[in-house]
Amino acid sequence: MIKKLPFSTGQKFVSAPIFLFLLLFSMSLSAQDFVTVSPGDWSAPSTWEAGRVPSYEIRNAIVAINHDVVNSSGTNIVLRNRGVLRVNGATLDNQSNLNVRNGGRLEATKAQVIIGPGILNNDGTIVVCRSQFFKDGNVINNGVIELDNGCFTLESGIYNNNGTTSGIGGLTVLGGNAKNS
Repeated sequence: MIKKLPFSTGQKFVSAPIFLFLLLFSMSLSAQDFVTVSPGDWSAPSTWEAGRVPSYEIRNAIVAINHDVVNSSGTNIVLRNRGVLRVNGATLDNQSNLNVRNGGRLEATKAQVIIGPGILNNDGTIVVCRSQFFKDGNVINNGVIELDNGCFTLESGIYNNNGTTSGIGGLTVLGGNAKNS
């Protein structure tokens, strides 16, 4: 004989909201990926798979740029909390600025990354692998910049290295200077 456990009416409804909360919370933690399907402007739906344009503030997502992309909006790109920007065999011409916050990551592989004027604040990780990285303006590196047969070129401004810049490659300062703290 199967015996039912006694439940009051209130107990039956407590588990449903908890289940719903956990389901919605886990869905919000899952990463959303954005992938280019053709060259174009960052803000153009035709540049992105399924027309889904990524935000300029990337968190808990991977943005893969496999085609030449231009950000001409004047809006800075910010990488935060597991936000990853991957430039693979393409050019990212970001005519605005870029900030890599703690937990953010920029990876350039066989690519060219061009970052416009302003201060590039890096508290995360930037990897330049067989790539060229150009910055017009100041760089404050409190995180990690890894060079893997890559070149980081500062066109103008000051390169403040308070973190780690390492690997095989070059750091070139065309106009300005570099400080290692």
